Amino acid sequence: MMGLGSKWKFRRAVALTPVVLALALSGCSPSPQVSPSQLGPSQPVPDSVWQKILASAENGSATSVYKLKFDVSVSQGGTSSDLTAYGNVQLPDRLWLMMTESGSSAQFYQQGSAAYAYDNGNWSQVQPLQTVNLYQAYTKLIAAAQAQNVPLVERNKQYVIDEYCSVYQAVIPSQLIPSQGLWPGVAHQERGPALYTFYVGQQDHVLREVTTSSAVSQAPVGSMQVRADVEMFGLGQKTSQVLLPPALVSQLEGRHP
Repeated sequence: MMGLGSKWKFRRAVALTPVVLALALSGCSPSPQVSPSQLGPSQPVPDSVWQKILASAENGSATSVYKLKFDVSVSQGGTSSDLTAYGNVQLPDRLWLMMTESGSSAQFYQQGSAAYAYDNGNWSQVQPLQTVNLYQAYTKLIAAAQAQNVPLVERNKQYVIDEYCSVYQAVIPSQLIPSQGLWPGVAHQERGPALYTFYVGQQDHVLREVTTSSAVSQAPVGSMQVRADVEMFGLGQKTSQVLLPPALVSQLEGRHP
């Protein structure tokens, strides 16, 4: 069996970016089942609360610019690997991400149908993402869970960056979760439900954070524990705008930075 360390190395930003977004959205198509009751006391809420969560994702999707921060942890036995990504989104079609894993970093930039990855000192043109708006993907997931009347519970309120948030959890069935591979070229995951936690701002009514927790069975690696956490902040702020990387401009113009 291949070890986690040998498989969980992302050497190209072109491969890394879709993986980061898939992890943040889906939690990696988990198995076996997890339950909110494992995390302590909670308060059941009516199905109508799904509409509040859905509206919060739609409110975020209507924001012209925002920042993203991802933290993904994958562990198998005594071995673990952590992936962090930070970046800006400017709707409808601009994205910049800086990704770090095991001491190595890469960048991804997209504008419209043009996308570029920076790795090993050079920018190269890559396949663009279908959408740069993570809120749009969450909206589809939440709407599907609402339509299926997936049970919700409420947790204690928490701060996310600068916003006091209502916190809700649900175990979302696998058939409602997008099917994505952990990395390019590896498919056929054993699928099951995922534990999602949604943080909804009490003042701005925007989805501010989503976490997923799951166990994944993936051949040939085997069972892995995965936790993904994504925060959305800097909504509507000028500092959240996506800027064209100077090094990319220089390379396109045939100059050295």
